[in-house]
Amino acid sequence: MEPSEVLRLKQALALDAANAAGDRESTAWLEPEQWKNYMGKETRKALYGAFPDEELLAVLRETAARLGRNPSKKEVFCVYRVFLIQRFGNWPRALTAAGLKRPREQRRADNRRRNEEALRRRKAQELSGQAAAKEAGLTTKTEGEA
Repeated sequence: MEPSEVLRLKQALALDAANAAGDRESTAWLEPEQWKNYMGKETRKALYGAFPDEELLAVLRETAARLGRNPSKKEVFCVYRVFLIQRFGNWPRALTAAGLKRPREQRRADNRRRNEEALRRRKAQELSGQAAAKEAGLTTKTEGEA
């Protein structure tokens, strides 16, 4: 396929996406099969190859900026959605590659760190509460004490 034809297809795709953005209920927006019907396999392959990673990721970033949050799959035009998943493996990985979501390992490490800090704070509060009670003479003697 000629580079000029691929460029024309990319421009047409951008126009289709912009038009469909106004009508998210349209089948063109929701159904990847819809666009596959009017675009042959070789054309899809050429179009997919014409998108560098950064251009696909820019679609995600722009959508997130417009929405004010990370987009779900259904909030991204079907062609871009299919290309992103094909390129990055799945939707969470595409979001991570776009810098919209932290990698799972980092999120888990952050959660562990927060849980450990919360546990330390609880223990410190318990110890300070026990010390304050002891100072005030409010502690009770345990069985072993006389």
